[in-house]
Amino acid sequence: MSQKNVDIIRRMYDASARGDIPAVLEVLDPDIEWREAESFLYADRNPYIGPPAILGVVFARLGTE
Repeated sequence: MSQKNVDIIRRMYDASARGDIPAVLEVLDPDIEWREAESFLYADRNPYIGPPAILGVVFARLGTE
């Protein structure tokens, strides 16, 4: 894995640990396809395409349920 990718992953984990959701979303590719595990409740809308879908559905549900 390239150092650039390692740095991206570190930034994402650091932002997540701080609760900085905008910074987490910032490192994601605009065309990301996020999938929850098939047995998980949030898999009902797989795949989630793009950061807005991840924020509006996955993270929003995690924050309210």
